[in-house]
Amino acid sequence: MPSDKTIGGALLTAAILGLIIYFYLLYYYDLLVLKIVVSAAVVILLGVVAWIGWTMLTTPPPIEIPEVEEKTEEKK
Repeated sequence: MPSDKTIGGALLTAAILGLIIYFYLLYYYDLLVLKIVVSAAVVILLGVVAWIGWTMLTTPPPIEIPEVEEKTEEKK
């Protein structure tokens, strides 16, 4: 399994290459690239919102522990 530094270096390299490719494509195909990037950002953002909503919807409520409530009542 790769170390955290290896993964971090790979992520940094991928991000820098992604920026270089993005600006290169933006220089030649500006409107098309902007449409693709904005569409991808909207899809990712709404996907995260949907995932959070699904998680909140399907997560069961926490089980109440009666012992903790009794101890708090005794302190009052």
